[in-house]
Amino acid sequence: ETPVASAGATGREELLAQASAFAARGSIGEAIALLRPVYDRDPGDRHVSLVLARFLADARKPDEAEKVCGKLLQEEDLKTAGQLHVLLARAYESAGLWPEALRHHAAAARVLPNYPLDGAASIAGNRILTSARSLIAEGESR
Repeated sequence: ETPVASAGATGREELLAQASAFAARGSIGEAIALLRPVYDRDPGDRHVSLVLARFLADARKPDEAEKVCGKLLQEEDLKTAGQLHVLLARAYESAGLWPEALRHHAAAARVLPNYPLDGAASIAGNRILTSARSLIAEGESR
């Protein structure tokens, strides 16, 4: 049974914990259903946005994940933005949407200095990243 998403910081933390428990048991759909109303009520909640985006990516819903974390991708915190680009790149790879995956791998490579050496990239991502780095270099040489 999915608890009703209710207000309050304490309630929010409980809902995040319950959603994480659902996800850990493989019930990603229930985790998403639990967090979606919390996100809809306050799309500026950074933590809820990050967790919901991760669950949506795990559920192979990369377009929805990108919408949820769109504002976070524009933040000055480059490490967070880079990690979100990696998350989205992997989600798009899982969905077989290679141009979108390439776009996010390239964005991650621009903001994460050791990417993919930090182990963040998938095997398919490493192949895509080679192309992304070439596109970046080509764009910089113009």
